Amino acid sequence: MSYRGKRKRTSGGDRNPKRRREEPQDFFAMVSSSAESSSSEELDPYANETPDERRLRLAQFYVSRLQNLESDEEEDEEETDRVGQMLQMEAFAQRTGRSFKFKEVSEYLRNIQIEEENIIVKRGHSKPVTAICISKDEKYVYSVSKDCTIIKWDLVTGERKHTIKGGRKGNGGHTKEIWTIDITSDGTLLATGGKDNRILLWNTSDHSLRETFEGHRDSVTALKFRKNTKDLYSGSADRTVKLWDCNQFAYIETLYGHQSPIFDLDTLKNEKLITCANDKTARVFKIVRGTQLVFRCSVSNIECVSYLTEKNWVTGCKNGYIFLWKIQKKTPVACVPEAHSGWISAIASLPYTDVFATGSNDGFIRLWKIDPGFGGFELLREIPMEGWVNGIKFSESGKYLVVGIGQEHKRGRWEINKSAKNGIRIITLGDY
Repeated sequence: MSYRGKRKRTSGGDRNPKRRREEPQDFFAMVSSSAESSSSEELDPYANETPDERRLRLAQFYVSRLQNLESDEEEDEEETDRVGQMLQMEAFAQRTGRSFKFKEVSEYLRNIQIEEENIIVKRGHSKPVTAICISKDEKYVYSVSKDCTIIKWDLVTGERKHTIKGGRKGNGGHTKEIWTIDITSDGTLLATGGKDNRILLWNTSDHSLRETFEGHRDSVTALKFRKNTKDLYSGSADRTVKLWDCNQFAYIETLYGHQSPIFDLDTLKNEKLITCANDKTARVFKIVRGTQLVFRCSVSNIECVSYLTEKNWVTGCKNGYIFLWKIQKKTPVACVPEAHSGWISAIASLPYTDVFATGSNDGFIRLWKIDPGFGGFELLREIPMEGWVNGIKFSESGKYLVVGIGQEHKRGRWEINKSAKNGIRIITLGDY
């Protein structure tokens, strides 16, 4: 004999227990406690609501709770960033013997005399210099060029120490123009990239090729090591950013978002970076959380970008505009239109101070002073510099400002200045 069980009627008149079980019990108790404690429909604001209205009300409650949780997480993260930034400032001050009162830095640079004897002019590349980097110990400068070579210079004397040649297949170097370069904080690895779509890693001790990274489908336009690590970020004309682990010499991941070729990127100590591209946007990628923030510039393509702190940065545009940004605002905090009469091709800050520098093809490098609250900036002084400023960097302590000069733009042959001399310029700013 077959047995067929009958559904047991539940108490309380609820004929659909399955539906009742699917509802979150703790939440149901929270929202219906007032109804159960009152026998009067007039005291229950939800007595006459339909099932659809009830579901909508519960959903809205859930959403509000999630938003509150996310807000608490953001506040915790911002507080952590502020503490980390203060610790970085204290360590930097101890290492360089310099305080972080912004006024001291800018006023010193305003008043010093920069004469011709303070500028070391060195030629060594047969074609325009496209990028430069400085070792953290302030001993060496490295420059790259459209002639496919890498030159190591003494930062103090300007003496050429070594040349890594390229241009031919099979010699281990780049076979096309080199557009970007960076060095690790410990000074052991040098990374270069360019039109051959490759990233080459070099040992700085013996100048040998250590590793080759391949993965970008177009020119490598920007490289940056995260401070005090060997995490390498690369930007490309293929519109992607790639992350590399140079301890294990391994690929990590690819970041997407830009709709046009990436021109520049920057990072400090936290696991995030900022990029700019030909699509008139700058993007902050938060690596750990896997998110990105988009900041739009309505007037021009953003050519170059540099962090001031973990939450503030400056950008230079093709039309000569400079913008100051804060991570809390999607629009610029301040703008100086026509800061240069030409294309702003390079920008660099002295992190955690109130000073940054810009370069163009209008014959000047300009130093800028930022307001203490990062609400604006103003021109500090000008330094005459003929030619295209394709690269500009402050040394770690700010004692030196190094400039890479070319007769033409680093990515093309626009507005050629034949009177300019390809090479580097080392400007001694002094101790402050």
